[in-house]
Amino acid sequence: MEKVQNIEIETENASSILYFLVDGKGKIQASEKLNINENKVTIELSSNLTKNLQIGANNIKIFGISDSVLKPDFYESSFLVTKNNLELPQTTINVENVENEINYNIWIIPILIIVGIAVYLKIKHQSKP
Repeated sequence: MEKVQNIEIETENASSILYFLVDGKGKIQASEKLNINENKVTIELSSNLTKNLQIGANNIKIFGISDSVLKPDFYESSFLVTKNNLELPQTTINVENVENEINYNIWIIPILIIVGIAVYLKIKHQSKP
């Protein structure tokens, strides 16, 4: 009998999700695009889909795709695969508190300073006879 593990996802402002199951070596073992109905969708992970995952750490990556928003939301989680059939604990993930914007502006000035120093040193080194 094939076992199925469901991952229920509740979202806002998304029309579909795209998920990837990635094994411990970074190889994609399964992926699927699912349409969202009434802000909910369920990922069904059957044993047929997960049979190629390696024992140890694996990842699931989920992208929330929207027809009206250019930048997709992204969620990633690691999980363990074991030899024995063990029941996983049920968890609820609250994404309301997840900050999905990274402030790249704080890195612009240090990067420009490093590039400026590198260019200065290269010009100075090349101008010496």
